[in-house]
This record gives sequence, C-alpha cells and structure tokens, in this order.
Amino acid sequence: MKKGQVAMEFMTFVGLAIFLLLLFTAVAGYYLKLSTRQQAALAGQNLALTLKSELNTAAIVEDNYNRKVRLPGQLEGRDYGLQISGREVTIQYGGNDYSELIAMDVGAGANADVATAKKFLQISKDAAGVIKLSLVQS
Repeated sequence: MKKGQVAMEFMTFVGLAIFLLLLFTAVAGYYLKLSTRQQAALAGQNLALTLKSELNTAAIVEDNYNRKVRLPGQLEGRDYGLQISGREVTIQYGGNDYSELIAMDVGAGANADVATAKKFLQISKDAAGVIKLSLVQS
C-alpha cells in the first residue's frame, strides 16, 4: 500500500464520519422541535382541563361556594388567552384553541387576553345555584 492510498482512505472515512454526525444532528434537532411542540400543546390542554375540573366541582357542590384558582402568567414562556362562556372553556395558545366542555352553563363567563400574570379566577356559586366568574388580582 502506498502512502497516498492510505491518506485517501483515511480522508474518506473522516468525511463519512462527519456526514453521519451532521445527519444525526439534523435528526436530533427535528425530534427536539417535535417534542417542544407536543409539550406546548399539553400545556394548553392541561390548563383547560384544570379549569374544567374546577368549574365542574363548582357545579356539583352546595350553594355559597367560593374558590380562587390561580392563572399562570404564561404557558411555556408564551402568552395565552382564556375564554369561558356558556358551557365551554377555551385556551388560545400558540395559534391553537384548546377547548373543554363543562357540566353547567356559566353564562357570559370570563375572558382574559395576555398579561394574566398574578390573576386569579374567582368562582362563586350563589344561594340560587348560579355560578359567577370574575378575574381578580392577587
């Protein structure tokens, strides 16, 4: 074997190794991006499910029920919107809407755009069994 042939084979293997490293990096980046999207979707859905649970609890308990539910300022570092009306809880987040149905009609309900930091959702059920919602500061 000549020195030139050894050098060419070595450069071929190094080039192949670099190509495989770049391919692995691209695939890992794709799966990281996919995982981040799924995590963001779960954050929006989890907030909708939490509010659904709180509102369903208010619907089945005795009258004169009061509860404050803390709303996160942001989901995964991004702003979101909240709309509760009729029998639906909707979270607008990352260009998607995450909705959940609730057991009782809350009428006009509550709306909150971005900047919900340090806000609470006040859930009140009066003596007549009517659920009222309002956004309050801490």
